[in-house]
Amino acid sequence: MNETNGSFRWWGEQNLAPQTVAHWQLGSLDLFIDTRENELRIAYSNKGDPLADARMMSADVPPGELDPKLEWSRYMLGETRQKLELRPILADRPVISRPTTATYLLSRETMTLFLSTPLWLRIYTAVKVADPNARPMVTEMPMYRPSDTWFGASMTEGEFCYASRTQARTQIDGIKFRPHRATTPIVLHNHSATTLAFDRIKIPVTHLPLFANTKHQLWTPTLQLTLGEAQTTEIKIGEHPPDTHGPWERISAPRDPTGLRLVDTVKMFLYRGLFHD
Repeated sequence: MNETNGSFRWWGEQNLAPQTVAHWQLGSLDLFIDTRENELRIAYSNKGDPLADARMMSADVPPGELDPKLEWSRYMLGETRQKLELRPILADRPVISRPTTATYLLSRETMTLFLSTPLWLRIYTAVKVADPNARPMVTEMPMYRPSDTWFGASMTEGEFCYASRTQARTQIDGIKFRPHRATTPIVLHNHSATTLAFDRIKIPVTHLPLFANTKHQLWTPTLQLTLGEAQTTEIKIGEHPPDTHGPWERISAPRDPTGLRLVDTVKMFLYRGLFHD
């Protein structure tokens, strides 16, 4: 089976023919899986265009068409497996998103921004278990590897994050949904008496689950961010993305499951660093 471009569900269980090489091109990621007797061989490249929109799956790549520069890894199995699961998941660090244009929110105003962040990909053996989340993981890789950045009050107080640029769109119509990125709606409430100016937003992606709708778009729940009268900041993580763009299917759980209980513990670090002016 070959599928090219368009909108198709590229994640989930994959039936692979034995002694063949399957190829997925998903945005900036090229993934190759070679199914052999009692082993899998996997190679990938994620150095393509970060804004690429490629969506292609080829079930049988002739050996002569494979790039000899690909670096393969071997995964040994007790038996030959022809069924695997591909599962996207959000990044393994917070993402610092910088608007390409200076952005301000006036006093007593509310706005919604739609930001996107790069995804990682996990490969699982599709063994039958009661809980699919308990399947053995073969490997994990970034679908696009963003650059590193430091986020904190000083070089000794803070954390490593990933850096990303965003157009910070306010209308859903202008969003380009790419297969290797997830969209996060962020509702900003400025209840303070001053204009809010910010040049970067910290998105706590490690605390967010990932969802898909019937259009095969990948989203996170909505984040509600409030700057209060006394310059306090609060975040609330929604249960799912907006109902207007569903129905929704949960694709992957948060890396850090404590994220659903962050409302109280997150206030301090948000005030130190979520908005920068």
